[in-house]
Amino acid sequence: THECWANELKAAKGQSMGIELGTSGVTSPGTGAYFGEAAEDFSTRLNKKNPDVIYHENQYHGYISLSLTHENGRADFINVDTVYSPKYETYVAKSFDIKKGENEISLIEL
Repeated sequence: THECWANELKAAKGQSMGIELGTSGVTSPGTGAYFGEAAEDFSTRLNKKNPDVIYHENQYHGYISLSLTHENGRADFINVDTVYSPKYETYVAKSFDIKKGENEISLIEL
């Protein structure tokens, strides 16, 4: 999708079915490149309309740093400050702990 996503997937009765993580492209444009100034508004509206979406961002380039064990995990959404130069800086835009319960899995925003 070339956008950042962190979703908690639930069945119709609300039971946890899993999580979904998606990332932007490091150099490929996402919808933010086409929406211009409306990109942030699109993310805000998407988050309000869909309770499964915990995080959505479509304006920046980057990747996910993901660490998993049998018990839990951590997802860091990493952005790059430019795609136009071989010299760039990275920064953590958003982080989540992934918690495994007895019959569910959840994202906890840090």
